[in-house]
Amino acid sequence: MKHLYRHVEEIGFNDIRVRLDRYTSERNETSIIKSPIWLNYRFGNVKFFEDLKKDRPDLVWYADQGDNKSINYDGGRESLTLIGNWKAGEIQKLILALLVKELGKNDLFLFHGSVVRYRGLNVMFMTGEENHGKTMCLMESARRGGKIISCEGSVLDRDGHILQGTSDVFLNVRLEGTERSDKPPPEGWEIFFDSLPEFKRVEGKIGDVDLVVLPSIDGHFDTVVTKLEQFEKEYQTFSCLSLSYFLSHELISSKIPAPIIEDWDLRLKRARFTSGFALKRPYFLVRAKGPQIVLDEVDNIIDELNKE
Repeated sequence: MKHLYRHVEEIGFNDIRVRLDRYTSERNETSIIKSPIWLNYRFGNVKFFEDLKKDRPDLVWYADQGDNKSINYDGGRESLTLIGNWKAGEIQKLILALLVKELGKNDLFLFHGSVVRYRGLNVMFMTGEENHGKTMCLMESARRGGKIISCEGSVLDRDGHILQGTSDVFLNVRLEGTERSDKPPPEGWEIFFDSLPEFKRVEGKIGDVDLVVLPSIDGHFDTVVTKLEQFEKEYQTFSCLSLSYFLSHELISSKIPAPIIEDWDLRLKRARFTSGFALKRPYFLVRAKGPQIVLDEVDNIIDELNKE
C-alpha cells in the first residue's frame, strides 16, 4: 500500500474545536482551508489553533484519489470521511455543519440572521423558515442610525447572550462549491437604496437579543404585522438554527446528498433551547413592499414596547 502523508489542523470558536485530517500521496502542508472567506461570512472569525488537542478527527479527507468523490458519516465515531477531489466551498459547508454541531454540544447556538443595535434595543432580523430581507433591513436600520452587531450569523449562549457576530454585509466572492444563482447579487440593494449607508459597528459589550423580527419583503405585499405566539416563535427559531447549517435538504455535490451529521439528542437540546429563548422576547413577522416600510413598523413596535 502506498504511503500517505497526513496533515492535521484544528479550527473553532473559543476552545471548541473541529479537527481536520487530510491524507495525500505527496507531502502537502498547505492549509485545508486556504481562504476562510465563506466560513467567516457565515460564522464569524474562525480560530485556527496552533496547539492540537483532539484525539480523533471530525473530518478525514483522502484528497488526491481522483474525481470519483464519495462521502460517509460514521455516527458512532462522529467522523466524516471524504474521498476524492472535493471543492473548497463544499468542504467549508461541511466544516460549518461540524462546527455548529460542536457548538450545540457546548450549549452554544449559531443563528442565521442580522442583529443591529437600533433605538437602544438589540433587534434580530431572523431568517426563520424563509429568508426574505434580513440584509435589506440591516441596511435600512443602518441608514436610520442603527449599529451593526452581526450581518449574517450570530453565536449565542443558552441564556441568549450574543458572543460573536459576523462582519461582512455581503458575500462578494463565492468559493467553488457554494455557487447560488438564486441568491441576489451584492448589487441587489440598488432595488431599494440609492447608495450604501455607512455601516457602524457596536463596540464593547453586546448583551442579549431584545426583539426578533421576521421580515418578509416582496414588492407586491400589502403591509401586515403579526405578533407571533409561542409555538410559532419556537418553530421559526428551530428553522433558523437548523435549515441553513445541517444541510439535510441539500446536495453537497453532484449526485451526492449531504450526510445527516446531527443526532436526536442535539436536535432535542436545540428544540428545548428555542422554547426558552422564544419565551423571553417578543417576535413579529412584518410583510411589506420594502425595507423602509418594515423599519417604519419596527419603529411602531418599539414605541409600543416602550409604553409597556
